[in-house]
Amino acid sequence: MSIAEKIKALTARLAQAEEARNALVMKSVNGDVQLTDEEVTTFNGFEKELTDGAAELARLKTVEASMAAQAKAVATVSDAGITPVVTVKSNAPKGSAFTRTAMLIAKSKGNLMVAERLAAEHYKDDAIVNGIMKAAVSAGSTQVAAWAGNLIYPEQYAGDFIELLYPLTVLGRLNLRKVPFNVTIAGQTGGTSVGWVGEAQPKPVTQAAFNRVFLEWTKVGAISVLSDELIRFSNPAAEALVQADLLEATSQGLDATFLGNAAAVANVSPAGLLNGVTAVPATGTDYESLRKDVQALVAPFIAANYNLQSAVLVMSPARALAIATMLTPLGQVAFPTMSMDGGTLLGIRAITSNNVAGNVIDLFIQSEIFLSEDAGPQIDISTEASIIMDSAPAGATTAQPVSMFQNGLVALRIQQFINWQKRRTLASGQISGVAYGA
Repeated sequence: MSIAEKIKALTARLAQAEEARNALVMKSVNGDVQLTDEEVTTFNGFEKELTDGAAELARLKTVEASMAAQAKAVATVSDAGITPVVTVKSNAPKGSAFTRTAMLIAKSKGNLMVAERLAAEHYKDDAIVNGIMKAAVSAGSTQVAAWAGNLIYPEQYAGDFIELLYPLTVLGRLNLRKVPFNVTIAGQTGGTSVGWVGEAQPKPVTQAAFNRVFLEWTKVGAISVLSDELIRFSNPAAEALVQADLLEATSQGLDATFLGNAAAVANVSPAGLLNGVTAVPATGTDYESLRKDVQALVAPFIAANYNLQSAVLVMSPARALAIATMLTPLGQVAFPTMSMDGGTLLGIRAITSNNVAGNVIDLFIQSEIFLSEDAGPQIDISTEASIIMDSAPAGATTAQPVSMFQNGLVALRIQQFINWQKRRTLASGQISGVAYGA
């Protein structure tokens, strides 16, 4: 109990004693009778309690005053040399900074001064978007004294888009070996050997085998065409539409190559991870066939002494759901750790993607794949260009060019530098002809 609490309790007790003493006397006065010997003794008891209590109360208050005088002020956070920081975070959806910036640039037809005013008007509470616009405008001036703070925003803006895009791709959900562009990595493909040698017999000559892996820069790009009306009368629904279109185009482009079997094109695109892979054909559609086929899929990796802890199976959501609902002859779920979103299949992590064909299951050893990537995407815009509205314009296309100016359209081009390569020849596998659970 503190001194203050002691004083409070003692004051209340003395008040009760005083009230009881006064009531005892008033009873005698109102009845016009003298106090009895017992009542006199009680009265004297109250008097002693009040006298002693008053003395004790005075001592407590004296000590309390003395301690208050000697007390030292507690140092505040700022007194200790630490400035309190209040952080305000936007509740805008992930990736909104990228989408809003692209729409502002499109609406202003590339005029950064106009884009800055539009940002202040439509997204005045979005510090990231306004910071990007201000940084972009200031870059053209040689009279900006304090410019370094704006450099924070482009990095945050790029990361915001990457964070939203990558979960949509198989590539973004794999934990690959990160390396910089334009580097050469030496590797060993064969080891030396020794043998037993008899007396006075010649010793064998042996050598190791080495190779080199070189990762140069390559880039992926996409063009999204939007109408003037969609941009001019934009609202949250239109913003979400633009964002979805940008993300879908880029994610499909990345996965289409990463999960494919096409060969590398120098200075254009990396090879698909399934290039040169001989698929394991599915032997059936029941759960026992799936178990045998997965064992056959991982057998070469086990024989090569690979660490399968980084192995990942990739399949379509529909195939994962079919596997998750497979039953044994006794009516039990054959693979209870699987679902439409993936899970684990026979102890191997499994993920799903709509960019994977429904009749295959792919296997990737994450630690055996190199990945080089740039910090973020680059955006370009045009309202005057003519666009061939074709997903493969380099080929023999019959699509006619569409004028952005004549049709009231705006073209947004997004591109990012990214490359990947197998660390060793054996880094991926596939089961083909899959129909498990059909």
